[in-house]
Amino acid sequence: QAFFEKFKSYLLQQVKLTNTTLDRYIRSFKTFMNWCVEREYTENVKFKKFKTKGEKAKVIYLNREELMKLYKLDLSNNKTYEKVRDVFCFGCFTGQRFSDIQQLKREDIKEGKWHLRTQKTKDIIEIPLTTPALLILDKYRNDKKPLPTMTNQRTNLYLKEACKLAKIDDAIIKVRYRGAERIEMNEPKHNLITTHTARKTFVTVSMDLGMTNPEIMAITGHK
Repeated sequence: QAFFEKFKSYLLQQVKLTNTTLDRYIRSFKTFMNWCVEREYTENVKFKKFKTKGEKAKVIYLNREELMKLYKLDLSNNKTYEKVRDVFCFGCFTGQRFSDIQQLKREDIKEGKWHLRTQKTKDIIEIPLTTPALLILDKYRNDKKPLPTMTNQRTNLYLKEACKLAKIDDAIIKVRYRGAERIEMNEPKHNLITTHTARKTFVTVSMDLGMTNPEIMAITGHK
């Protein structure tokens, strides 16, 4: 317990982690320790009593107006931004993880549907493709890959710039805690957009359009 308190204090005060990130670190540490116990590297199981609690993160998503503004934005003068925008919007129109979009093959598209075995859960999902999604695929029909994906890191970097050009700049207030200290950050929305925002956008826009939870879950694979 003394180690835990010192480690927690170090992460909060020296490394300047928030409570949410601290919680993730401790859970990773406990996973490693369980691995050690299973292999009989140690018999010390005091770590099982280590408890932390993160805060619920604010959900960042694009509303319908923002999504279509980004989708229709003329980025022909910057092909990199255009490709990143197209891949992101395809995610918004299908609700799938970026890792699955990276693995998309043309033979997975049959009769206007994407037949997908997800990488994370290995579920088989049938995703009906809307007209905008099909138009994005058609745009790259002569390319080697169905979609011009790049690394997640580069995509997130260029995506923020594309969203900035689309003037997706509403002020977003994010509240974090470091111990009992409240940390408030005010940032333009485009700074907070990542590849994972696409999945959240699909869910939110679909609900706004009247889809039921079971219908959405059948497409996204959420349990």
